[in-house]
Amino acid sequence: MPRLTAWLLVAVLVSGLLVALLPSGRGQARGQVVLRGIQLQLFPQQDPAAVWIFSAHAIVYHPSRGISDLVGLSQGERLVHGRLDMTIRTTDLSVDSTDNLRAQTATLYLPKLCTSVQLGSPGNPIPVVIDQQTGFSGPDVYLTAPDYTLTAKSIRASFDLKQTSSRDPRFLGTLKPTKTCRDGHIVPTGGSS
Repeated sequence: MPRLTAWLLVAVLVSGLLVALLPSGRGQARGQVVLRGIQLQLFPQQDPAAVWIFSAHAIVYHPSRGISDLVGLSQGERLVHGRLDMTIRTTDLSVDSTDNLRAQTATLYLPKLCTSVQLGSPGNPIPVVIDQQTGFSGPDVYLTAPDYTLTAKSIRASFDLKQTSSRDPRFLGTLKPTKTCRDGHIVPTGGSS
């Protein structure tokens, strides 16, 4: 009888060990999750005053990489304290696990400054990046403002353009501007002679 009890104990221990070593099904998903016809609101932890609103044909989440790809983007807006601060136009956009955005090409519009910034080019390995904490960066820049244009090989800028650095910049403007941005609209300066 003690021998039978010992064998039963060994069998229970071996069975328990085998069950413990079997995959539990609670591991990280290896595939991807696809949602179609979505509207997404992104609340970046790094910028609590901002909310991004996106509409896209589909969102594809890659759990193993922590990245969501917005495919066929039709709307992209950044609101700060409920007011429109920036729009983004691009076809495809990635959101990483820190809420930063990446695209191959993008056009940003800053309504408070009446300024448009085109960034990136197809085939360029350097992406356009919107860092929720610091602003945006990217290659192949074409910036238009009411009183000047800027082209450059690359740019790094805060969302309000107050902190901007660019590589090989070329400015085209006038010393006596005839237009300015007021309340999101381009208007005559009024003081030109």
